[in-house]
Amino acid sequence: MPHLVSINDYYAFEKISGTEIITISITVIAIALLMTIYMVWGYSRCKRVIGKELMIGKYGTVKANTQWIVVEGENWHCYSNQFLFEGQIVKVIALHGLILEVEPKV
Repeated sequence: MPHLVSINDYYAFEKISGTEIITISITVIAIALLMTIYMVWGYSRCKRVIGKELMIGKYGTVKANTQWIVVEGENWHCYSNQFLFEGQIVKVIALHGLILEVEPKV
């Protein structure tokens, strides 16, 4: 009669002691903590630009109504000291409230 093998005869891993489990756990937690600190530190070093500084220097396209331009997919009311025509590329030189002051791209 063939020998029956029970599942208890085979172990995928040797038994791990409690100190080894604690050591592995502390190592994993330390690595996760270091990665988190590195990501936060890297994010804090990024230059944040909001408000007027974000718009000034951007380029846009004049719409059919020459008082409106499209900058990065958004419509903005604008004015210029020079004549503007549809499809012209303009540069934002100032921001007055929600109205952009623009000049034609050179």
